[in-house]
Amino acid sequence: MLSIAGCLLVCLFLASCGKKFDPASGAPPRPQIVETGNESVVTVEHPEEFSLVAAGEIDAPHRLSVTGLIFPDINREIPVISLASGRVVDVFVTLDQNVRKGQLLMKVESPDVTNAFDAYLKAVNDEDLANKAYLRARDLFAHGAIAQADLEQAADSEADARADLDAANRQLSTLGVDKNHPSDIVNVYAPISGVVVAQNVTNAAAAGVTYSGSATAFTIADLSHLFGSVRKRGLH
Repeated sequence: MLSIAGCLLVCLFLASCGKKFDPASGAPPRPQIVETGNESVVTVEHPEEFSLVAAGEIDAPHRLSVTGLIFPDINREIPVISLASGRVVDVFVTLDQNVRKGQLLMKVESPDVTNAFDAYLKAVNDEDLANKAYLRARDLFAHGAIAQADLEQAADSEADARADLDAANRQLSTLGVDKNHPSDIVNVYAPISGVVVAQNVTNAAAAGVTYSGSATAFTIADLSHLFGSVRKRGLH
């Protein structure tokens, strides 16, 4: 049997449930519960357009093999050019070969070297003759035998001869020829270390900047930096 105190508590609870919420009372409002459907069911329009597929487990590969293109960095591609035009007599490297800077790539037999060395020898003779003429004119002027204009003319001729000799020296150096050991064979060396990615010459082929289409004998690329493009089923 319930005690008198228990009956009073039940009556007070029932009485409070029947009362509306009074904001002035300071009590929190009663929560309102909204019923929803099953959370595991998603409702969409036109469900017949969607087929149900059972979830399964697949093994994803750690490596994906695809078809693609690899490009060297164009800023790290260096063309190998023979400034001396002529015929290739020896090729020492091939496509896809690793080379180091300063390595001999090919030899070119060039008439340009013959002409340049001929110009150099003539410049040496002309400078020597002009220098002797200037020294003679200076001595004659010191003794009052010639006018100052004659001395100045001799000095100008000697300066022109020195300029021609200097130009002939630089031409030989540009062609890669040692003036102390002249030869009509020019050695072409690798300007950088890398991989030969293009070859445009073979033995007995033409080489040099004066031959259209054959100026670049090799292309050497530093493959430490690459650019790639991959395509597979429309995915990049």
